[in-house]
Amino acid sequence: MNSRLLFRLTAAVYLISWFSPVHQEVSTGFEAYWRTAGGFLRLFGEPIEPSAILMAISPHTNYFVLLAFFRLRRLRVPLLCCAACNAVWLTEGSQLRFGYYLWLLSFVLFALAAHLAVVEEKASSVSAK
Repeated sequence: MNSRLLFRLTAAVYLISWFSPVHQEVSTGFEAYWRTAGGFLRLFGEPIEPSAILMAISPHTNYFVLLAFFRLRRLRVPLLCCAACNAVWLTEGSQLRFGYYLWLLSFVLFALAAHLAVVEEKASSVSAK
């Protein structure tokens, strides 16, 4: 599978996750984003737990997906870090729905597509010599 095809398929999975149920209390990924995006503001003035910090950062990892459309090859490690950060929601357990798992999987697949792009680029440069 080439990186462009994987990237397109992953973009479709990512998009589907935004329209799918992600949590028992939230109907879609869009709603989950809007409910959690202000998490940074709630961190000030209270004792902070590490999971609360990750949950506040998590909605903002979606910006890396937007960057991936322009600089895919350079985002391998950041996209894997985003996936690790987003895994913090696994603590919600049985309240999570399939849209969350699609969303989480898409970050790993975007990182894999970025890695494949680098491998393909190296292979084409070697074969061109």
